[in-house]
Amino acid sequence: MSQFEEFIKRLDHADDDYWADVLSDEARKIIDSAPEVLLSAVLEHYQAWPENRLEHLAYLLGEGVSELEEQLILLLQQSKYESVVSRAKEAAIELETTRKGCRANKHAAVLDKSR
Repeated sequence: MSQFEEFIKRLDHADDDYWADVLSDEARKIIDSAPEVLLSAVLEHYQAWPENRLEHLAYLLGEGVSELEEQLILLLQQSKYESVVSRAKEAAIELETTRKGCRANKHAAVLDKSR
C-alpha cells in the first residue's frame, strides 16, 4: 500500500477516540515524511472526497510550513461542508502560530550565533 493509500485509510476511520488518540498522529507523521509529495496528491483528489475524510484532513493541517499546506487550508475554507470550513479555519490559526514559532526559533538561533 502506498503512503497516500495509508494516509487515506487513516482519514477514513470513524471520528472516535482511536482516530483522535492514534490515527491522527500517524496521519500527521505521513504528511511530515514527504509533505510536498503527499499534499500534491491530496490537491489532485480532495474535491471528490467525502465530508469525514475532508474534516479529518483539515484537522491535521496547520502544523507544517509547506506552501501546499497553506494552499490546501485556504481551499478547504471554501468547502460546502460547514464542519470542514470550521476545521480549516482552526488550521489557518494553527498555521500562523506555527510560522510565528518558526520565525522566533530562527531569531533565537541568530542571536545564539552572534554571542
